[in-house]
Amino acid sequence: MQTVIPGILKAGDEIAVIAISQGLEILHENLITKAVQTLEGRGLRVTLPPGHREKSTRTQQGIREKVATLHAALASPSVRGILIGLGGVSALEMLPYIDFDLVRKNPKPICGFSDATIILNAIYAQTGVITFYGPMLFSFAANTDICYTWEFFQNVLFSTAAFEIRPAIKWGNYDELNGSRKNQGFHVLRAGNATGVLVGGHVPSFNLLQGTPYLPSLNNAILFVEICERYRKDSAGKLMQYLNSLLLQKGADELQGLIVGRFYHQEGVLENELYEMLLSHPLLQHIPIITNVDIGHTTPMVTLPIGGRVSISQHTIAVEER
Repeated sequence: MQTVIPGILKAGDEIAVIAISQGLEILHENLITKAVQTLEGRGLRVTLPPGHREKSTRTQQGIREKVATLHAALASPSVRGILIGLGGVSALEMLPYIDFDLVRKNPKPICGFSDATIILNAIYAQTGVITFYGPMLFSFAANTDICYTWEFFQNVLFSTAAFEIRPAIKWGNYDELNGSRKNQGFHVLRAGNATGVLVGGHVPSFNLLQGTPYLPSLNNAILFVEICERYRKDSAGKLMQYLNSLLLQKGADELQGLIVGRFYHQEGVLENELYEMLLSHPLLQHIPIITNVDIGHTTPMVTLPIGGRVSISQHTIAVEER
């Protein structure tokens, strides 16, 4: 399938916020206001979904309403990009109702993380349209180096030029407004050189696509994974369990590289055990592995193109020109 590059954003463009799982009603109005002000202060015009303070439901009517909001944003000539409001656990329910022909005919940048993994990868798998794993609306209410989050959001949604990813200086959990932990930088578990099409995301969500036509090909791909197990002390073990399942999928033996995000900060996460498991895994012996990358459930965060070409060169990660 041919890769389709969505239109790039520019100052003055309108972006529509949509809900794919939880609605914006669970966010404090001050957070919504601050996030909108952050985006509009950088030149974008933000449109919130109709009835965004109403309680969302997982009934068939509620699911179809979410799909209708996505379709309306795609079809609207004034909307130039789509930003997912926040995550949840029900994005999978939208897939049977999405009009992928509409997506293909109106390729617009769509950005989010967490449960959005499902929609973003499904769109790429079904249409070839590149999507973006990065901040959601509430992410722009954080105080922790918002300039870093904006820089990499801008790098991929406002341009098609190549750029190199660098670690943030400080970080916090995704649900903290003022994270101040010193970033230790990327952990290069196995150095090497690789280039491939980027796929992946929140690995529990990504794994839900197994056995469906919505899972993108792993053949010659660079896989990125992250996990947010806030109340588990065996997050590293859970990530490895999910990864083992992925490595049984068709094409996984042709993976070119692995990028792993940062864990939610909590006691008892045995990262060293994960590193040992990754380095000793027989199906990962031939590929470069970089961990502790600013992806997904962390703040600030980078934005990555699902379906875009990414290269790993020893200790660096770069998004290639699209």
